[in-house]
Amino acid sequence: MPDDVPTRAALADLADAVLTLARELDLRVGEDPEIIPLTATARMVLRFVHHHPGVSPSGIADRLALKRPNVSEALRQLERLGLVSRSRPAGDGRGVVVAITPLAEANLERLRRVWARALSPAADLDVAMLTDTMSALADEVARDRRAADDRS
Repeated sequence: MPDDVPTRAALADLADAVLTLARELDLRVGEDPEIIPLTATARMVLRFVHHHPGVSPSGIADRLALKRPNVSEALRQLERLGLVSRSRPAGDGRGVVVAITPLAEANLERLRRVWARALSPAADLDVAMLTDTMSALADEVARDRRAADDRS
């Protein structure tokens, strides 16, 4: 972390803004009663599987820094709701991979519409640049966390 106090303060302010925005978006989910409600862990797992189809449960746990039992519980919840399926890839009798279902795709699309409406006041901003910057920042923070985990 940078030693310079103004930089640390600016980074802390950025984190605060990100958390505030995430909370505002989370509050909007109730605007569409057809969105299937999920726990925070199940939402995180579902979004990860959506972006990484065919991932294993242990891959989910590793990448999201979740305990395997928590991933297992989230996957059971998602499976009960019909949002994910687990299967064994051909030729691998031990491995299990996870994929989202068409119902999950529809649920995510409804959620993305709510998010887009919520963020519509920002339409005049350079949304593509903000998205690229936030994605790069999230990747960098995750990479740094994984490196720290590997060192410990």
